[in-house]
Amino acid sequence: MPRSVAFLRAINVGGHTVTNARLADLFAELELGDPTPYQASGNVVFDAEGDPAVLETRIEDHLAAALGYEVVTFVRSVPEVAALADASPFPDPPTGAKLHVAFLKRPPTDDELAAVTELITDTATSVAAGRELWWALTDGFANSPLATPALSRALTQPTTLRTRTTLTRLARKFSTP
Repeated sequence: MPRSVAFLRAINVGGHTVTNARLADLFAELELGDPTPYQASGNVVFDAEGDPAVLETRIEDHLAAALGYEVVTFVRSVPEVAALADASPFPDPPTGAKLHVAFLKRPPTDDELAAVTELITDTATSVAAGRELWWALTDGFANSPLATPALSRALTQPTTLRTRTTLTRLARKFSTP
């Protein structure tokens, strides 16, 4: 059965705390195989057949019912995560840049891309690739447009962010040789 990763947005913020054990139980209630939370930041690896968009909706609906608040979910297969971990989205990344990936429900529209382009600075640059938006930050996350509501305003869809380091670790741990 295919392995996938659910990237959960804002699962443990705003006074909400969901333990990894509770997350595993919630995914098991959906009959998603071998649910394995990774880190305490809303990453759950699981086995399931089916369309990722349908899985996202099932997970979102179940988490909202069980937790009492919305948890936007982005599902990618483990091979997709491994491809992201290996990707080189920037032809010439800025020296010392830390890469972040913003997961999206769908590829950004031209209007969204234009709005994101306005957020690019000398220390934060971006490139879109399918349902992901890459950011290269040279001055840290706290000083970037990612730490402000600006990215949410630029996109007309939800997003959640992970570092390339997290994606690399997920791919190493859960990819089959």
